[in-house]
Amino acid sequence: MTRVVVVGDLMTDTVARAAFPLAKGSDTPAAVTTHGGGSGANVASW
Repeated sequence: MTRVVVVGDLMTDTVARAAFPLAKGSDTPAAVTTHGGGSGANVASW
């Protein structure tokens, strides 16, 4: 098995998934989650 080491910054990705179409000039209900991310995670996932 090949091992891969990725070095990069550690950031938090925040994702908002809207339940309805975006309402211009108003609030839109959404589920908001946070995930580990950053450039190192992006490179490792690809």
